[in-house]
Amino acid sequence: MSLVNQMLKDLEQRRADPPSSDSLQGLRAAPTPEPPRRRSLWLASLAITAVVGVSIGWYSHGDADIAATAMVAENSLVAPQATALPTELNTAPPTAASTSINATVNVEAATAIPAERAISPRPREQAPAKGINRTVSSEQPALPSNDELEPAPQMRKTARALSTAEQAEARYAAAVSAHQQGDTRVAEQELRTALTLSPIHSAAAEHLAVLLLQQNRSAEAQDTLRNAVQHAAGQLRLSKLLARLLADGKQDIEAMTVLQNVRDAANSDSEYFALLAALQQRQQQYSDAANSYREALALDPRRGAWWMGLGISLEQMRRTDEAIAAYNSALRDRSLSDAISKYLRGRISALESGNG
Repeated sequence: MSLVNQMLKDLEQRRADPPSSDSLQGLRAAPTPEPPRRRSLWLASLAITAVVGVSIGWYSHGDADIAATAMVAENSLVAPQATALPTELNTAPPTAASTSINATVNVEAATAIPAERAISPRPREQAPAKGINRTVSSEQPALPSNDELEPAPQMRKTARALSTAEQAEARYAAAVSAHQQGDTRVAEQELRTALTLSPIHSAAAEHLAVLLLQQNRSAEAQDTLRNAVQHAAGQLRLSKLLARLLADGKQDIEAMTVLQNVRDAANSDSEYFALLAALQQRQQQYSDAANSYREALALDPRRGAWWMGLGISLEQMRRTDEAIAAYNSALRDRSLSDAISKYLRGRISALESGNG
């Protein structure tokens, strides 16, 4: 672009200088003469176009196209001189202005290529679009070798053998599930296996006893509970269940023995004392029965049946007034059946009349 600027300066300088009279003599006789200034401007414009074309060609096509562009520029500059002009124009000597322009254009055309090649920068590479990283680094971080890597801690799962109690619990859970699904055979097998593993498993013993009672296998249920009570001393729940089964089978003495063995664990169990009192009364142990009923009623005084039991024991002990009071207390329980209520009123009336 420096050559173009210099050429424009030369043109401005020539445009300011008036042409000499000698240079215009031959142009006056021409019918349609072209003023030298216009020709000079035309040649200058053509030279500028040639220089710009050379520069653009160098950027676009490289070294191979530069020479061809330069040749086109030279031919373009020479071509106007070969155009047929009037005789006066051809024979007239060139003016200083035209000679200067031709010389300048030829010199600049000849020197434009090396000058532009020397000072022009290399074409810039187009910047990559934003967000796209086209530079791939050939350097990758060095990975540690296998020898340098520390071994990761490994979690080892070791199978732990279940304890006997855990195995028994698993069998019991399987039995409950089978029983809920109606498979009593599998349930019984699992329960017996659980009790073999852990004879003190009270839940398994109770569940098996209930299962056997549902099948009217009372003797087997009693044996199951006896075995459990022997291994699990102080089991109040199992002892009461066994005592009821024994009482239903008229085995009162054994039933009372079973209950008395767990008396220390039954201080707050009213049903325990009521069951023991009923057995004692049936065995005509009226004094013991009265004491057991009083302990039961001390824990739960609303139970009319127990008041009636107390009254019966007192009546047998010839303690009439206390018996009448116990029967009246029993009548306060509205949950008693009509038959029991009728019995109580009859006994009160008989004792009060002295016909008891």
